Amino acid sequence: MSLNTAVRGVLVGQPLMIGISTIGFATVGTNLWFMFTARPRPVYALREHVKGLIGTGISVYTAFLAFGAVRFVPELALHPGLWAIPLVTGLATIIWHWAQLNRAHGSRKSVA
Repeated sequence: MSLNTAVRGVLVGQPLMIGISTIGFATVGTNLWFMFTARPRPVYALREHVKGLIGTGISVYTAFLAFGAVRFVPELALHPGLWAIPLVTGLATIIWHWAQLNRAHGSRKSVA
């Protein structure tokens, strides 16, 4: 899905589509890293849980914007910037929570 979005973004000259596809690649990377780590620390499971919870919120808010914007602000309904609001907000929230978890559990590794 992410590869298709990236390719289509390049074909139509839409940088936001290319940017959004990187989120999918990053998510796959962190999921695979967690799955194939022999003995993940408990903080890693918490980070995956936070990512899943907030990722679900991103999906829900994006869907509400998709259907609600058509009714309330039709001129903005298809604007990519409107669709990016839940993504940007959610990513910032995930990064903030990961930093808090790392601090609480003494992890010195990066948040990504």
